[in-house]
Amino acid sequence: MTAAPLTAARPLRCWVPQGVYAPQADTRLLGRALCRERITEKTDVLEPSTGSGLLAVAATRLGGRVTADCWPSALPWRTVS
Repeated sequence: MTAAPLTAARPLRCWVPQGVYAPQADTRLLGRALCRERITEKTDVLEPSTGSGLLAVAATRLGGRVTADCWPSALPWRTVS
């Protein structure tokens, strides 16, 4: 299954588990700014204290290599070992 391309017109939506810092008003602003950047597979993106991880997911969907600092409980699926 391939995810649809991310654009400002096709924003990401997410479910946030209880206790995880949820996206705030500035998340949309930062997401739009991220979409304007020229992110390629050679672009390294750092998202410290990622909370829900929404911007990290967006950067990944745009093609970037993302390093994010998050609590394992923030991820409802097993991606952290």
